[in-house]
Amino acid sequence: MIKSKRLRFLVGGLFLAATLFFLYRVRGALLPFLAGGILAYFLWPAVKWLEKKGCSRNQTLWICYLGLGILVLPFFSWSSHGFYEN
Repeated sequence: MIKSKRLRFLVGGLFLAATLFFLYRVRGALLPFLAGGILAYFLWPAVKWLEKKGCSRNQTLWICYLGLGILVLPFFSWSSHGFYEN
């Protein structure tokens, strides 16, 4: 355990600086992990509800992914339509 306040502050500051530097260096790879975490957070209640209704985990995941695909597919087809026109 670090006894000195000044040394503890220095070590904490170095740790914070190293963490921020690391996040800056890997910022391009963070978006997929962030998107996956958000997706898992929002799908978790649906997965638990379907499991309570008697579906297996495999069936539950397929249902959730298909439902998500059906909801997202119109957005991608709409946004890609303008992409092909230009």
